[in-house]
Amino acid sequence: PLRVEGRQLWESGTVDVLVSAAAGPKRGTMTLATRNVMSRLVASPSEVGPEEKAVTVPVVPLAEVLAAVVPEGVPLELLIVDAQGFDFAVIESAGSDQLRRAEMVAYECEEAFPNMPARVVADSPTCMQTAKRFESKFPFLRLFGCVRNVGWYEYNCVFIQRGASIDEAQRKHATGGGFPIPADGKHWSSEVLVELQAALPDVEPTALPDAVLQLAHVMPPRRALGVTMLLCPALTRPSGHRRCVLRTNAWFGTHYSAELCSNWQRYCGTRARRAAPECRGVNTNCRGVTPGRRRR
Repeated sequence: PLRVEGRQLWESGTVDVLVSAAAGPKRGTMTLATRNVMSRLVASPSEVGPEEKAVTVPVVPLAEVLAAVVPEGVPLELLIVDAQGFDFAVIESAGSDQLRRAEMVAYECEEAFPNMPARVVADSPTCMQTAKRFESKFPFLRLFGCVRNVGWYEYNCVFIQRGASIDEAQRKHATGGGFPIPADGKHWSSEVLVELQAALPDVEPTALPDAVLQLAHVMPPRRALGVTMLLCPALTRPSGHRRCVLRTNAWFGTHYSAELCSNWQRYCGTRARRAAPECRGVNTNCRGVTPGRRRR
């Protein structure tokens, strides 16, 4: 049986629930190499490093976890998975019934070529590849947008239920095929700005991250702020606000090469890395490093 702590506290409000298990396609076990607060999956204990510790943990489908810790009467507003390249397998294990309960489903991914340096998982599918797999496997979900994470190429992407209130609100505001509210301030609704001012009287709406203003057009302002705080860890960093912008597949399709070029330049821009094999030949135009614009 699942070892669950905290479930009895649901009636008192928001709580932390700890499940002593890993999530995966089927029941079983897996070996993790742990060091401090970090862990990684290994095929056998022989792959554990000298400063790491081997820990064998049970594996259960996410469907069992959600059924055990989130009662049917508790709204499942946002399901976030961060599994370092195994996000699709974990979310897939939730099954259609549980995923239909979630208003939003978020996963972490990297939008980069497989051979690019500083990737967390070199051969993991990209954000857009994962999005296509999700929409094919679970057609009742659709990609809503992605926000930059703290890694070089990392994003947190969000799916929403087709036909739900957020979906309808986004389609209502949709313009030009991209996200309904561009992150330029020109199309922000005056009504939304008033609502934000009322909900957050101590903060000027124009001082908020763009993602908050974007999301406030499709959900209540306070919820938009909460979702942004969960999706955009950069908020805790200096000048992190400018990185908290919601992007869509349309943006990735037209800005893909430029984004990768920028990542290459930032990675190879330090003197210590310029001589690294993966950085040779990188110049301000990124010629010979990234291909032309990716077709959608």
